[in-house]
Amino acid sequence: MKKIAYFLLALVLLQSCRTQRDVLYFQNIDQVNLNQAGLTGINEYQLQAGDDLSINVSVDDKELLAPFTLNLSSSTSGSNTSNLQGITTYTIDSEGNINFPQIGKIHLLGKTRTEAIAELTAQFSRYLKNPVVNLKVNNFRVVVLGDSGGRVVNIKNENANILEVLAESGDLKKTSDIDNLLLVRTENNKRTKYTVNLKDANLFNEPYFYVKQNDIIYIKPSKASTLSFNNTPFAAISTILSLGVTIYALFIK
Repeated sequence: MKKIAYFLLALVLLQSCRTQRDVLYFQNIDQVNLNQAGLTGINEYQLQAGDDLSINVSVDDKELLAPFTLNLSSSTSGSNTSNLQGITTYTIDSEGNINFPQIGKIHLLGKTRTEAIAELTAQFSRYLKNPVVNLKVNNFRVVVLGDSGGRVVNIKNENANILEVLAESGDLKKTSDIDNLLLVRTENNKRTKYTVNLKDANLFNEPYFYVKQNDIIYIKPSKASTLSFNNTPFAAISTILSLGVTIYALFIK
């Protein structure tokens, strides 16, 4: 009878925990060349329709900016706002353009931030002397949902990677299926899905290591967690059973 008690105790303990291999990231990191892709995986974000852009134009004489900015009190457009320092917010329309006062339509769809700044600088140089242009994408975000809860992560770094996003969202739980995350990416009106395996260090060389605007990351619960006694209402039963078996094994001959 005592042997049966020990067997039941071992069974409960095994049922209530996961092995290190179930939760350890990058298990083959010693066998993977992390520089295989070099830094070629870092692709500067390409602007898309619907992107909300903050454009800051600086010149020596700020009065010269007046024709190129919109006064909040007189503006009737919902897509353009500005202040007196020449900071203006524009939304790229469905045709890939923004509409600047005095200049007209400027096509920015598909351009990187660097290319867009060069284009804007060239346009402003037709009217202003030595303009300095800065551009920021305001709505760069990634959605994380599933086993870790749900969160929209606002991205400040254009070269942010999936590990940064997961950390920002609170990291994965012990119950998460770390070798079977789903990433859905939308580019050029097409959706592509990727399976992300955090156990595999080859992740660093994958094209989806660096996140892009509007990526969706779904964290699935592991199969073991859905069956485990760790989940309510089985947790209490598992604890009581474990305690009872332990007492029996220690005090009853």
